[in-house]
Amino acid sequence: MVAGADDLCAFLSNDGRETRVNVIPAKKKEIHDGYAELRRLGHSLTGGAHYEVKGIAGFTKKIWICPVTLFVLGNYPAYIYLKKTV
Repeated sequence: MVAGADDLCAFLSNDGRETRVNVIPAKKKEIHDGYAELRRLGHSLTGGAHYEVKGIAGFTKKIWICPVTLFVLGNYPAYIYLKKTV
């Protein structure tokens, strides 16, 4: 149920199967050292949301996340800050 987001997770993974990340949803642009920025490009209630990814060297795709995001985060944040954890 993702387009590009699965590629992002695989890109961040050491083994292509699993990765752990910290996520900070935000209504406005913020500064979070060491975090990549996902900026919402568009969304609809039942159609998911598209995001531009910045701050991850070598990853240049835009991603789509499905409406399950509404269940997990409560909305499609204008910005999502993402950092791989150990």
